[in-house]
Amino acid sequence: MDDISGKPDMVYANHAEQRRIGYMEIGCCVSAGNIEKLPGCGFDFVELPGRELFQMEPGPIAALRRRLDERGLRCRSLNAYCPDHIIMTGPGQNLDEARAYARKLAAYASELSVDQVGIGAPGSRRLPEGYDRALANRQMKEFLRYTADEFAAYDIYVSLEAVGECYCNYINRLEEAKDMVETVKHPFLRLVLDFYNMEQSGEADMDLKQYIPFAAHVHISDDEGGPDRRGFLKPDRYACHERRLHNLMEAGYDGTVSLEVDGPPDTQLCVRSCYFLKKVLNC
Repeated sequence: MDDISGKPDMVYANHAEQRRIGYMEIGCCVSAGNIEKLPGCGFDFVELPGRELFQMEPGPIAALRRRLDERGLRCRSLNAYCPDHIIMTGPGQNLDEARAYARKLAAYASELSVDQVGIGAPGSRRLPEGYDRALANRQMKEFLRYTADEFAAYDIYVSLEAVGECYCNYINRLEEAKDMVETVKHPFLRLVLDFYNMEQSGEADMDLKQYIPFAAHVHISDDEGGPDRRGFLKPDRYACHERRLHNLMEAGYDGTVSLEVDGPPDTQLCVRSCYFLKKVLNC
């Protein structure tokens, strides 16, 4: 893998150390209150909401770590980075507030042994009509630098996610996200490749080779009755998902993949989706 930062092997060094060679770990995005539903479903790790963890005190974070350990689960990554009032870019951006938020969440993430934190949070980057895009880009660069600095103190990667236009109107395509990461040039800044959002932007079936050197994590899901409602993988779309995942691996990706759904996990659907992902990714 190309080193784009000067830091050798980036997040994949952790993957190589913490999983069997050739084995891609599969996770599930879930709230802290629902982790008891996951043991026995087959997932290798959980992905917890950053904005939920931020609301906790240090004592409950330590208790959460014990709950995970007792169930043989690890929290490898975070999604749902922040609430809407933490403005990444646009009117009302407050970098002091954003940096303080990142500092506290980074400490909690370290307590849980997190590897990477996804930065999607579309509500924090919705721009009003006519907003100066050059200004928005400058603001986003500053936000990402400060945020990555805080997580880098714990050797945790920050991964920018391109999100669908149904969520927001800024950085909707992988190319835009990659350009931002390349411009910021922070050694702990990477990408999340999210197939749900990539499908909306028409990028889910393209050659991904140019993005793999930047990719720290992958999300996958199906829509649940609407373009902004993510659900479990549907059997009638397995062939489509399998083709896309093979394309991902052929492009060189061998990292972690999370099933990202809205709402509490359904045990039967979790088992079915996890079995499918493991069969495709680790056959």
